[in-house]
Amino acid sequence: MMIYLMVCALQSIFPVEAVGPKIEGRGTAIDARSIQIGDAVVQLDRIELPSADAMCLASGQQTNCRVAGRLELDAALRYGPVQCRFVENAATRAHCVVWADDDHIYAPLHLDAMLIKQGLVRAAPDSEWLAAEDDAKVNKRGMWAFED
Repeated sequence: MMIYLMVCALQSIFPVEAVGPKIEGRGTAIDARSIQIGDAVVQLDRIELPSADAMCLASGQQTNCRVAGRLELDAALRYGPVQCRFVENAATRAHCVVWADDDHIYAPLHLDAMLIKQGLVRAAPDSEWLAAEDDAKVNKRGMWAFED
C-alpha cells in the first residue's frame, strides 16, 4: 500500500512543465543550484543564485549566500535519493525532490522551494515559488535579513 501511495504521489509532485526524462540517485551539491547524480549534473530549475559576494543570515551567522545554499542543499540530499524530472526541451534543468521523513510521514521536499524559503537563492520571475520568496523577504530570512 505504501509503495502504491508513493508512486501515485510521484505522478503529481512535479510541475506540469517537468515532463522530460527522470533521473534518480544519491546526489551531492556542487553549488546552491547544481546537483551531481552519478555522472550527471542537474541544475535546479526556476531559481537564481545571488551575486557571488551576497551575504545571508544562516544558522544565526552572517555568511556567503552561495556557500550557505550549497551546505543546505547538501544537507537535504542526505535524506535519501533525489528524484529529478527534467524540464521539457532542457538538457540539464530539472525539478528535484527528496523524500523527507517527518514523524514517519514521507513527503516530497522540493529542493528549489526549500532554498527559496530560506532566502538562500532567488525565485526566477516565472517560478511557482514567488510567494515563498515573498515570505522569506517579510520574515527577513537569508539574504533578506539585511534588507530595509
